[in-house]
Parts: sequence; C-alpha cells; structure tokens
Amino acid sequence: MKLSYILLLLLSVTVSGCTSTSFTEDFRINGTIKEVIQEEEMLLIEGTPASGGNLATYEIPVASLYGYEEGQKVEVIVYSNTDADVWHLDNMKFDITLIE
Repeated sequence: MKLSYILLLLLSVTVSGCTSTSFTEDFRINGTIKEVIQEEEMLLIEGTPASGGNLATYEIPVASLYGYEEGQKVEVIVYSNTDADVWHLDNMKFDITLIE
C-alpha cells in the first residue's frame, strides 16, 4: 500500500515538472543593430518599444549571427512566459525581422 502511494507521489511530481509555460507576445522593439557580439552570439539593438517609450539599448541573443550587420534596421518581437516586468533571458524568446 505504501509503495503505491510513493509511486503515485513520484508520478505526480514528474508530470507537474514536465509541464511547460507558454510564451506570449510581450512587446515589439523598432531599432537599429548597434553591435554584433561574436563571442556571446548577441546583438545590441538600440530602439524604442513600438507602443512608445524612451530610446534604450537591448541585448538580444541569437542562434546564429549570420546575416546580421551593424546599422541594419530591425523589428524585434519579444515573447515572455512570465507576467513580471523583468529582462530575464531564461523567460524570453525573440523573433527578429530585418527591415528595408
């Protein structure tokens, strides 16, 4: 009897750990690539949120730097899996579109 309770508990913990949080669009950035950081596979993009706001510099990780150059205009859609207003890359995904 105890063994079945232990197995049920382990199964419920395993299943709850396998659920994933979905990402939803948080905001968009319109900007310019200011720097391509090779070592970190990161783009520094200077821009403003499409909804309005102040000019800021954003660090955006990319899977590949191929095709990105300083000076290119981009639109970045920022997705998040949390409601917290923090810039935490573990909770974010990015979709970058070149403009022009």
